[in-house]
Amino acid sequence: MKFLAVSVFGVLFALNSYAKNLECEIKVNDSVMSTKAVTGVINEKSEIGEVDSMRAFVTERENDYFTIEVFLGNSEARLYSEGFLKTSTDKLVLSFWDREVLLEVQCASL
Repeated sequence: MKFLAVSVFGVLFALNSYAKNLECEIKVNDSVMSTKAVTGVINEKSEIGEVDSMRAFVTERENDYFTIEVFLGNSEARLYSEGFLKTSTDKLVLSFWDREVLLEVQCASL
């Protein structure tokens, strides 16, 4: 019985520590400003990059479900995008446009 309890705990721990590899990119006005390989771990925020006063992060909320978060320092605003990245063809994209800038942050599974 003790062995069964230890085995179940081990399986649950392994599922929670599952990591997913992503390729993330920041574009400003259609120019790539940053590209970074990120390893997503459930409920851990990973920095994608920083461009001027903008910082971008990605967090895996549960298996294959991610949130991109962008902090715009000049306007003290945060932007979010959420979705599944299950296959290598899936992409999660956050876009923001105003009269001065077109910002795009995207992540895809490797």
